[in-house]
Amino acid sequence: MKLTHLATLALLPVLSAPVFAESDAGTLSNPNLPPAQFLAQERKGNLNMSTGNPNNRAAEVFYRTGALGTGKSTTHSVSLREGGVYAIYTDCAPSSCENVDMELLHNGRVVREDHMDDTYPLFKFSPSSSGTYTIRVKMAQCKPGHASCAYHTQVIKEN
Repeated sequence: MKLTHLATLALLPVLSAPVFAESDAGTLSNPNLPPAQFLAQERKGNLNMSTGNPNNRAAEVFYRTGALGTGKSTTHSVSLREGGVYAIYTDCAPSSCENVDMELLHNGRVVREDHMDDTYPLFKFSPSSSGTYTIRVKMAQCKPGHASCAYHTQVIKEN
């Protein structure tokens, strides 16, 4: 048998597998789920990644869902305590979303940001002072044919 045939046989299981995206939690998320189901799955995955328990809602200090059109943004206020370690996530449903960005502001100044071309901006943050912080979510790009994209924003205290 030729080498190319062996390579094709080796790839066959990969080529015939269902399409899933690996989430940051190391689990498989089905990007074809309806947005609400996809975001619920990601919510649990984020909790699992941050706390080791997908049902640990006690560690979740903030959670909001919404929908934004391309180029639109919104803000959410969240209280963070000095010295705490927080994982901050925004996920958008890949069935309608191509790119979402996130910034964390304190007193009007950006202190952390994720502007990568993806559907899951995230970062960890440990405030040097307690107070109200602002999370700005910007829907950089919905998929063609979608007037808006479903998203959620989640803050999880890790310590």
